[in-house]
Amino acid sequence: MERVVQFTHSSKLEETVKGVRISVHVYSNNQEQVIEEALNTYL
Repeated sequence: MERVVQFTHSSKLEETVKGVRISVHVYSNNQEQVIEEALNTYL
């Protein structure tokens, strides 16, 4: 039996430069963790 994981918070950051799109997706049950991980990965 496969367990489905559901998160209460998500964040998506996108940047387009000359047709290239960089996307960062972070999912978690902790809002502060979502913000921190999204910004750290994006930078």
